[in-house]
Order: sequence, then structure tokens, then C-alpha cells
Amino acid sequence: MSDIFISHITEETEIAQKLKDLLNNVFTSRYEIFVCSDRQSIVAGTEWWESIKHGLKTFKTQILMISEDSENRPWVLFEAGAGWMRKESEQVVVIPACYGGKAKGNLKYPISSLQAINLNNSDDIKYMLTSMLQVLDSNLLNKNDQINILLNKFTNEINEFANWVIDYSKNFELKKRPKTLKI
Repeated sequence: MSDIFISHITEETEIAQKLKDLLNNVFTSRYEIFVCSDRQSIVAGTEWWESIKHGLKTFKTQILMISEDSENRPWVLFEAGAGWMRKESEQVVVIPACYGGKAKGNLKYPISSLQAINLNNSDDIKYMLTSMLQVLDSNLLNKNDQINILLNKFTNEINEFANWVIDYSKNFELKKRPKTLKI
């Protein structure tokens, strides 16, 4: 069973892994996080398609990693559709997380109808974590107080991650520029 399913394109594995690391730190590894590009979610010899299907069937929270490059890619859209269908009948949350030249204000429909966050914004990351905890841990007593204590404890890490995303997005934009020939 996966509690959290991070949907991303292979070329952007680095940011998905950084997000997984942040989630494991903040949530003290209490929840299983599925990231198909890491070697923990799908181990050697495993039928990868079956692992992905199982992750899509069992998650409680899905994070759609949306950049300019990923927003139209078939796998991200496929996985988003699986989450969309589950949220119609189950208590799951599907969160578009924007970076790499994409912002929550310029998502395409139907993903734009979901409450999205920008990964380069610490307040948005805290909002995402709060939303996730409300689904992941229904047993929290004094939920808002406990969530605030948790978020305050990890403010530095959240800020560092948001700043890392800003740098990542700058490099992302540089890679997309055409190379010019200097004479």
C-alpha cells in the first residue's frame, strides 16, 4: 500500500526525490511514499506496471508534479486520471504541485479545477502538507494545533526546499534555451 503517490516524468526524477525526502523528514517516515523512479518503490525483478497500478489503487494522497514539460505527458495525465476517478468515490486528495516554469495560476483544465500549489512557495508547501495530513492521519487529536507544531518544527527545511525549487526552476529554464554559437 502507498499512502502518498508522487506522479512525475522520468526527466524530473531529481525534484520528485527531493520532495520525497522532505515528506519523509516532515512526516518522520510514517507514510509509505511511492515514486516510480526510485529503487525503493519498484525493486529489481518486480513487474513495474503492477507496482504502479497497486500504488494508484492504494494511495491516500497523490501529488502531481506539474512543470511546463510534464503537464502534457501521457503518464502524468494517465496517473492524474486514476487519482481523479478515485477522488470521486473515496476520501483521497490529488494535489497539483507546480514548478519549472509552471504556476498554479496557469494550469490547463481539468487539472486547473484542483486546488494547486507552487513548490517554490513555503506557504504553499505548508498548505499542501496540512491538506495531506488531514487525509493521512484522521486520528490526530487537536489536529490544527499538532499540524502547526509540526510545520513550525520543519520551517527551515520547508524554506530550503522552496529555495531549492527556485534554483531548480532557473536551471530548468536555462536548459530549454537554444544554444547560441559564439563566433
